[in-house]
Amino acid sequence: MKDQDITEEIDLSGLSTAEPDIPAETSREFENAAMIGDEKLRASGFFVNIVRRASSEGFKGSAPLVLIVEDDPGTVTVIDAVIKRHGFSTRSAGNLQEIIRALNTRPQPDLILLDILLPDANGFAVLERLRRHPEFSAIPVVMLTSLSDPADVAKGLALGATGYMSKPARPQALLSAIEIVLGMKAEE
Repeated sequence: MKDQDITEEIDLSGLSTAEPDIPAETSREFENAAMIGDEKLRASGFFVNIVRRASSEGFKGSAPLVLIVEDDPGTVTVIDAVIKRHGFSTRSAGNLQEIIRALNTRPQPDLILLDILLPDANGFAVLERLRRHPEFSAIPVVMLTSLSDPADVAKGLALGATGYMSKPARPQALLSAIEIVLGMKAEE
């Protein structure tokens, strides 16, 4: 498939107002999963950390590539420095055009850290489109966002997020989550 075809097929245009439809039964199924972080959220006021291994095989490469989808340059700089220091490669995107460009650049990311509140997009809608796309559907996605309400967590998991973490995230927690998702570390 040519890069141009990928861009047209994923068509991320017009996502700023798009709210994906989640069937009620699917949303209820993930309500309990969202509550896993609720006790910690109540105690700290901001903490949600739910991740699961993306595949049973685990990551086999040498330096996993992480796509950081975040519009705040300071946050990108911090995340980039933390994960590069631990041997990961990174690429970043802060808006729809940059997301499309990053997905069309080879190699494809091994994991995507996806913010929900982007200047011209809704991260939930981006996740929904990724999950429907044959070339990108298997890429693990961890939502990394300031939205930590249990309904938001449930929505992200229902749409196919591999993990959900609230910001600010502690560097070690973020590294641990990435390693768990990629199968480089046992689930805690």
